[in-house]
Amino acid sequence: MVFITRGKFFLLNKQKQLTQETVTKGDVMKHSFYDVKAKAKVETEVVTKVTYGDDTKKRYAFKGKTDDGRNLTAFVGKATWDACDAPQS
Repeated sequence: MVFITRGKFFLLNKQKQLTQETVTKGDVMKHSFYDVKAKAKVETEVVTKVTYGDDTKKRYAFKGKTDDGRNLTAFVGKATWDACDAPQS
């Protein structure tokens, strides 16, 4: 779970402890994606951020790539999407 306050990410890790990460311009943002072929979660950098749907039902997502070039998509909340510096397509 991610909490965002004033450009800082607060992550709730598996031990239910809050850890803080600061994201600055130029940093590569990484995100957790589910790899269907490997049937496992992988963490890779966000290549682009995209939106799906119209104004009434807009969904926000990150796009990434695996090491062997396969595309990955992860749906995220608007606050997380807004905090990412990746280019929008």
